Amino acid sequence: MIDTMRFSSPFLLAVLSTTLLAAQAQTLPQPQNQFKTRAELGLSTKLPLPAPAAAGIVKLSTYEQLMPLVLRMNNILGSYPPKLATAQERAKAFTLWEQALQQAWLIEKQDANSENTLFLLAEVYRQGHNLDVDGTAARAGETVDRCIAAYPDSVRCHFSAAYLYISLNPSTLPKAMKSLERLRLLHAPRFNSEVERGIFFAHLYAGDKEKASKQLDYVESVNPATPWLALARKAVKEGRLERVQ
Repeated sequence: MIDTMRFSSPFLLAVLSTTLLAAQAQTLPQPQNQFKTRAELGLSTKLPLPAPAAAGIVKLSTYEQLMPLVLRMNNILGSYPPKLATAQERAKAFTLWEQALQQAWLIEKQDANSENTLFLLAEVYRQGHNLDVDGTAARAGETVDRCIAAYPDSVRCHFSAAYLYISLNPSTLPKAMKSLERLRLLHAPRFNSEVERGIFFAHLYAGDKEKASKQLDYVESVNPATPWLALARKAVKEGRLERVQ
């Protein structure tokens, strides 16, 4: 089980101070901290990828027990930089993330190739990448690619791929777009705001303001009440590459 830990931020306390069995989705308050990258925190090196724990050290949990916690951790570790304001918060988040990783590895030993396992591992590795854990970006990519190859219509794995490949570097944006376009087809004819936002950011991060603006025109024509639309217009105008909430 994951131990309850104390965090300086009430937001972190609400999300991370939990056990696997008690983890449940809930409405979360917006954090007030100014989140900082590893460099801004004065940390010059990446965190090392943990080694698998010795047999018997980590108690095996099921996918159904672990996945809710991993999804809740996305509220903090799901984007870059992660929603951490101090080196102490980062260290505590890493401790919890490492425990989730060890649990995920045990689940992988039991059921390596299921959609559930591949999605779980892809998300944990992606969170590790956002925490600047060495080697996790490559593992996230390999795992999510395996999931998409085995389950080409997996909505969750395509979302995981889109979030990962948008965040890596310009060379991976085509892979992000491929998953986003597949997601658009899988959701059709329904409008999915998160898919359309991802397409907007893929164009913006590629430096193509014209396509980014056209994407916003499309979103406005289909659903003018989209909450992030006004902020996205401002981001294009000012050339800011920040995430629109």
